[in-house]
Amino acid sequence: MNTIRNYSIIEDTANHDLVCDSISIAESTIFATLTDASQTVHDNLLSITFPAGLTLYGNFTSITLKSGAIIAYNIS
Repeated sequence: MNTIRNYSIIEDTANHDLVCDSISIAESTIFATLTDASQTVHDNLLSITFPAGLTLYGNFTSITLKSGAIIAYNIS
């Protein structure tokens, strides 16, 4: 993970604990885990390939990718 100012670029399969309010999909991505502090993320979302260019909004606290690359915008 590369952290630059208020965002982190994640392009590996390690677990990342962070607090971010939006995730931009930089490359087609499949999540292994996606934890949102304000709501339950359903398991069936973990089998979806999210296309590049999509932005997800929430209160994300933990992210693990199966594949792809994202930009997680940190809450400041």
